[in-house]
Amino acid sequence: MPIVKLYTNHKVTANFGKDFSAFLSTTLNKPSSGLFVIVKDQEALTLGGESDDRIVVLELKAVGILNNTSNIGYARAITEYLTQCIDVKPERCIIDFVLLDPAFIGRQGTTVEELLKIEK
Repeated sequence: MPIVKLYTNHKVTANFGKDFSAFLSTTLNKPSSGLFVIVKDQEALTLGGESDDRIVVLELKAVGILNNTSNIGYARAITEYLTQCIDVKPERCIIDFVLLDPAFIGRQGTTVEELLKIEK
């Protein structure tokens, strides 16, 4: 049930959200049916006072898949993907990994913690 928010000062293609979702599903090993992706392009972003070059700010929130080791691989794969797809330089891309507590995430009228109990 990852939640991904991507902000960029660049205009992305109409299919970017769908393609990025498919990439994330594979990269995170999570079904696309449970992956929430928000893409906000043409945002007013600056890095070091500069806004002319492309910038990406990405927030990846998830339950149970983020840790010190896996985040390195996720950061590498996501940065490479964004470098190829929207031509952002790696040094102008930041990823904020947020480990979620399943008791504090609501879905399907209950919490993710309760949904996980049902799955077991």
